[in-house]
Amino acid sequence: MFNRPAVDDGIVFVTAWPQQATAYRADTGEQHWHRELEEMTVLPPVATDEGVVIPTRESVQLRARSDGALLWERNLDGNVTDSTPAVADGTIFVADERESLYALSLATGETRWTVPFDGKTTPVVADGRVYAVDSLWALEAFDVATGEKQFEYHPSEVPLSPPMVGDGMLYLANRGRVLALEEA
Repeated sequence: MFNRPAVDDGIVFVTAWPQQATAYRADTGEQHWHRELEEMTVLPPVATDEGVVIPTRESVQLRARSDGALLWERNLDGNVTDSTPAVADGTIFVADERESLYALSLATGETRWTVPFDGKTTPVVADGRVYAVDSLWALEAFDVATGEKQFEYHPSEVPLSPPMVGDGMLYLANRGRVLALEEA
C-alpha cells in the first residue's frame, strides 16, 4: 500500500507499508533511491528543500533528498501514524496519540515547543498559526513561535474535518456543509 506521494524538484517521494521509503525521477519513473525503514510508516512523506520528512510509528525522520540517508530521527514516545506532519518556516508540526502537538526544528529535529493537544488530525500552518482539530471536534489554533493557544472554535454540529487554508479563509467540512472562518 502506497501513500500519497510528495513531489518536489523533479523527484517523487513515496512511503509504503510497512517500512519503505522510495524516490523516483518524475520525468522517467526511474527509481532514484529506496530505503527499508526500521519502523512502520503508514503516512505520506513531506518534501522540503532540506530533505524528506517521514513520519514513522514512533518518530519523525528527515532523510536526504539525494540518496535517502538518515539525517536525523526524533522519537516522540507516541504513535504519530495518525497525523501527517505539516512543515513551514523551518519547523515541523506533528501530533501524537499521547495528546501532544510538537514543533520540531527541520534542521535538527530538536523540540521547539510541545503543548497538550488531544487530536490526531494533520495540522495546517498559515499566517503565524498552527490549526488542528482535536478529538472532541474543536478547531484549535496555536502560535507557531511559542505554541501559545490563540483560540478554540466549537462547531454547533460534529464531526469537523481537518482544516484547509486558502484565500485568507480557514475552511472545514461539517455535516454536508463547508464552514469558512476568517483567520483571526
